[in-house]
Amino acid sequence: MTSPAQVLILDGDPCFRAKLENDFRSSGYLVTHAQSLPEPVDRHLDYAVINVKLGTGSGLTALARILGSSPDTTVVMISSFASIALAVECIKMGATDFLLKPCTGDEIEAAFFEIGRPAIAGSSRPVTIKTLEWESINRTLAETKFNISETARRLGMHRRTLARKLAKRLVN
Repeated sequence: MTSPAQVLILDGDPCFRAKLENDFRSSGYLVTHAQSLPEPVDRHLDYAVINVKLGTGSGLTALARILGSSPDTTVVMISSFASIALAVECIKMGATDFLLKPCTGDEIEAAFFEIGRPAIAGSSRPVTIKTLEWESINRTLAETKFNISETARRLGMHRRTLARKLAKRLVN
C-alpha cells in the first residue's frame, strides 16, 4: 500500500488556501499549507502550489528553496497577475506550470500531470491594451521590489495615478 502524495500550498489568501486544501484532501492528498515558506524544507514533497506573491516574501524564492532541497517536487506557480516574462522565469526556474488565479484544485492537479501542454494555462484570454498595461506595471513592480515611486518613475506616470490603478486591481 502506497502512502498518499504530499502537497504543499503556499498562498497568502487564507480563504483560497482553505479551498485548495479542501479540494486536495477530498482527492486523497496529504496537505500542508502556509502563507510563507517555513525556514527548513526538511521533508520530501511530491507537489507544491506556490503563489508568486507571498505577503512580504517571494514565491520565486520559495520555488528555488523547495527545488533545492527536493528537486523531484512538481511545482505549479499561481498568480492573480501574469505576464509572459514572469511565467517564463518560473518555468526556467523549474516550475512545471503557471496558472492564473482563481484556479481550482482540479485545474492544478491537471497541471501536475500534463507536462506536455502549453506552460501558461488561460493564455487563450484575449490580449487587450489594459492587459498589456497591467503586465507592464506588474513586471516593473517586480523589478523595483514593489517600490511604487520608482515604478511610477520608470513607467513615466505620476505616483498617485499608479496607486489608483493598483487600487483597482488587487496584486496577489
